[in-house]
Amino acid sequence: MSNPRKHFYEFAPFRLDVENRLLLRDDAVIPLKKKAFDTLLILVENRGQVLTKEDLM
Repeated sequence: MSNPRKHFYEFAPFRLDVENRLLLRDDAVIPLKKKAFDTLLILVENRGQVLTKEDLM
């Protein structure tokens, strides 16, 4: 069974827009390279869990 992703995540003044692959802070876009966005998304989706290097790869 696959785990459907949310369309966005909000934390403090930030909003992570998964569909459009954007990180926003108070509606201002913060530019991220693909790898940085993917890493941030994995960390946010797995908040509260310890991830290994292999999990991130």
